[in-house]
Amino acid sequence: AELIRHSGELSAAADRLQGEQEVLSRHAEEIGIPLKHYDAVDQIGVLVGVLFKGKTTVRGLAKLKVDNDEFQPTLDKIDDAVEFFGRESGGKEVLEEELKRQRKTAANSQISGNIEYY
Repeated sequence: AELIRHSGELSAAADRLQGEQEVLSRHAEEIGIPLKHYDAVDQIGVLVGVLFKGKTTVRGLAKLKVDNDEFQPTLDKIDDAVEFFGRESGGKEVLEEELKRQRKTAANSQISGNIEYY
């Protein structure tokens, strides 16, 4: 009788742990999706040879070539990131309003910067 009760307790604990594992796996996926897209955005500057450091633009040789096997997958990652961030930020209308606001601000203030080559 003691073994049957203990077996039932272990089975219930295993079911609980399996449920927690599924919840944690889903949560890890939710965390990983934005990180994947942030990574794609972070890498694009280096791949195309243009980096922005404050008001300074640094230009160099692009590491990504059109005839390279990595070209299409890189474009796909960037497209996915643009779609993801567009969706997460409220959609196309919100992004367009922000661009209009930035253009007004830029028109009202003078921006100066430097260009460096490496």
